[in-house]
Amino acid sequence: MKLKRQIVAFAMLVGAVFAGVFGAKVDVKAEDVPYYKVYTAEEMNAIKSTAAAMQYNKDYQLAGKTDLEYNYKFTVSQKGYLTFYGDNPFLNAEGNGLLQPFFNVIDANGNCLWRHYYDLGDEPAQKHGYKIGLNPGTYYFSVTTGLYSIKNTTATMKYSFAYTPDIYFETEPNNTKETANVYTLGTTVSGEYSTRPYSFWGKGPCDDFFKITLQKGKTYIFKGQMEDGGLGRAPDFRIEDANGEKVFGCRDFKNGQYTFVCPATGVYYFRAGTDLVSASGSVQKYSFSVNEKPIKVNATSIKKITPKKKSATVTWKKKSGVNGYQIQYSTSKAKIEKGKKVKVKGASKKSVTIKKLKSKKVYYFRIRSYKKVKGKTYYSEWSKVKKSKKIK
Repeated sequence: MKLKRQIVAFAMLVGAVFAGVFGAKVDVKAEDVPYYKVYTAEEMNAIKSTAAAMQYNKDYQLAGKTDLEYNYKFTVSQKGYLTFYGDNPFLNAEGNGLLQPFFNVIDANGNCLWRHYYDLGDEPAQKHGYKIGLNPGTYYFSVTTGLYSIKNTTATMKYSFAYTPDIYFETEPNNTKETANVYTLGTTVSGEYSTRPYSFWGKGPCDDFFKITLQKGKTYIFKGQMEDGGLGRAPDFRIEDANGEKVFGCRDFKNGQYTFVCPATGVYYFRAGTDLVSASGSVQKYSFSVNEKPIKVNATSIKKITPKKKSATVTWKKKSGVNGYQIQYSTSKAKIEKGKKVKVKGASKKSVTIKKLKSKKVYYFRIRSYKKVKGKTYYSEWSKVKKSKKIK
């Protein structure tokens, strides 16, 4: 087993040198696999029996010559993300030893939800850390390494963990449509995905998927930001239907957003990712939101209020493109939100007489326009409150 790990480690070192130092990349598309690995019962028993309780914000150190393995158990009670921080793990003080660690987050059922592998092309993790979104549950963080050592010396790496509750961070696994996170319209979600496949030169789950329900004919505004993690090519946002047909992609963006009309009611999938899988590894950060485009209703304002006997005539500026107006009134300016309302149908109307008012009282009025679209009523903003003279 040791010999096999050392052979694999040496082969990965050669790949790391070319990929990391010379910037080589492998242009392959990620397979639709939800997990990086599914551990056997025997493997999980070995991990569980050796796992120490994870302590947040504690400095750990990985050190040795070959076949290192460290396992940690942790339980989270709130949705959020685990952050893994680590320094550059490669060379020892003399510069002649090289650690090649795999970092794995595994659920209680043996599913590897997240994996990262360090090589010479990686930036030191302490610059930002790696975030792994998780739902409440019990997990294991496993560190395994091979070591290629030129002079048979010892290499070291320092690392630590932290956990942050966050209901708007993506959760693993969400690397396929089948395991997509359910997205709620109007929320801003953030996340990270790795461009490194689950096997060094093979394919694996790199993209993040979100499930969205959209309605035919409605206009939606997508806003998104994605950090180019050194791929030399822009990462990709896209929304596609259940059959994989693209509704839009990041190349349709203008000023970080895109407006589109939904072609049919149904479930759609938002993808944050790229077809370019980097051999040297990279972590892409992103955030996005999808909102239904608000219906614009032309606002109006009150021109004058004419007090009469136990009534008042309210006159306003008529507006085009509306279906009518709504007037609200009260004897208290501070409580006008709770006042009575009167609806006036027709865009051409420009006045109404409100009856059954109290004599010798001052009233406050405000107005707004309304518009009906496919059976739903949309309103403009309320006008400024206008004060009447005493009612006769």
